[in-house]
Amino acid sequence: MLKSGLMVLSLLAVILILVTTAEATESTDLWEKAEARLYSDFSSQINPELSLSSQNDYGTKVSSISLHYYQFPQASPSLTASSAPDTATEQPSSQSSLTIFGRKVIGVKYKQTHYLGSAGTETESREPTSEIDIEQQLQVRVIGQVGRKIFANVDYDDTLPESEQQKISLKYLGDEDELIQEVAIGDIHLDWRDSEFLSYNRSLFGVKVKAKLGKFNLSGVGSMTRGTPESKTFIGKSASKKREILDTSYLRRRYYRSYFDSSHLPLTLGSVEVYIDDQKGTNNEDSLEMTVVGEAGDSYTGYFDKQYPGEDFFINYEKGVLNLSRLMEEDYVIAISYLDKDGTRYPQAGYRMLKKGEEELYIDKYELKNYYYLGSQKIQRDNFLLKIFDLSNNEVTSNYQFSVDYEFGILTCAHGLTSIPDGKARLS
Repeated sequence: MLKSGLMVLSLLAVILILVTTAEATESTDLWEKAEARLYSDFSSQINPELSLSSQNDYGTKVSSISLHYYQFPQASPSLTASSAPDTATEQPSSQSSLTIFGRKVIGVKYKQTHYLGSAGTETESREPTSEIDIEQQLQVRVIGQVGRKIFANVDYDDTLPESEQQKISLKYLGDEDELIQEVAIGDIHLDWRDSEFLSYNRSLFGVKVKAKLGKFNLSGVGSMTRGTPESKTFIGKSASKKREILDTSYLRRRYYRSYFDSSHLPLTLGSVEVYIDDQKGTNNEDSLEMTVVGEAGDSYTGYFDKQYPGEDFFINYEKGVLNLSRLMEEDYVIAISYLDKDGTRYPQAGYRMLKKGEEELYIDKYELKNYYYLGSQKIQRDNFLLKIFDLSNNEVTSNYQFSVDYEFGILTCAHGLTSIPDGKARLS
C-alpha cells in the first residue's frame, strides 16, 4: 500500500508542478520542493500537517491506509535543493492542496474437503484436499488544487476492466472575463444536447478547450484513439432439409410421466425430487443408500444420487412431464417424490420408482413415447411443414395434434404415433 501511495503521489506531483510552473506569475521550481517535502513526510510521518493513518482488521482481512489533506506551506530555504541565501523565491498559493484516500483489501479463503464413507466416517481411499484463494483489491483517489483555478484528479480502481482502471484529469477554470474559460486534459466527457439532427455523448481521452470573446463562444476537442474502429457484416445461412422419422424413433429414456395418478395434477411448484441409481459400484462414495418402492409391491435397494432441477432435469408441473438433461442408460433406476395440487406428499414416505432397468412394467406406464427430435435446431417457423402418413402412404396429419419447439427441434405429438401400425412421420 505504501508503494502504491508513493506512485500516486509521484504522478500527481508531476501534474501539479507542470501546470503551476506554466503560469506566468509562478517562477519557483516547485517540483524539487514537492518531492523533498512529500517523500520525506510520507516516509518519516513526522510532519504534523500530513496525516497518515493505518488500520488493520484481521477479522475481515482488510488493510486500509489513508493519506488525508495536505496543505502546501510556506517552505523554508532548507527545503529547496538548489536554493541560495540571497535568492528570492515565490511560494505557491496557500490555496494549493492535495487529498489522497483509498483502500487496500486482501481477502483470504481457505477450504479443506474431507470425504466420508457410507458409514459416515472418513474414508481412507481419498486423501483430504485443501485450497487457498487470495484476492486483492486496490482503490485510490487523489484530488489536488493549485491556486484557485487549477484542479487535478487521479482515480485508480483495479476492480474495473483494464481499460477503465486508471482515470486522470487536469482542469483549468478561468474567470468570467477571461478569454480562456476552461481547459481540460486527460479523461474528458464530450456531449451535445440532443436535437433533431445531432446527438452525441461519449467519454474521451484528450484535450477540451472552451473560449469566450464577448458573445462569441468557441469549443475545441482533441482526443486520442484507444481502439481501432471496425465493422463486420454477418449474413445468416439456412439450409432446407427433408427427413422421414419412423413412429418408433422417439427420444428414448428422456421423457417420463412424473405423477402416479392424473388427479394429482397440477403438481406443487418446486416439490418434485428426483434420485437416480446408475448401478455402478465404483462411484458410490457420495451416494445415498436407500430402499425405494415400486409397482405391485415391488422394491429396490441401491445407491442413489440426487438430481438438481434446472441442471439435471426440468419439470412441467402443469402436465407432470419429467425431462431429463441426459440420456438414461438401460439399467438405470429412477425414483421420485412430489406434492400434489393439494400439498399431499406421494409417496407418503421415501421415494417411488419410475424406471427400474428395462422392466416393461415401468416402461409402459411411465416412459413417454411421443417426443421426437427433428434432426435440426433453430428451425424457421414459416418454412416448416409436417405431414404424417400411414403405411399405405395415406396422409393422416389431421388426425393428430402436435406442437413443435422450433428452437431445440423437438416435435411433441399429443397421443404419440404408435397407434399407427408401422406408421411413419415424414418431414419436408
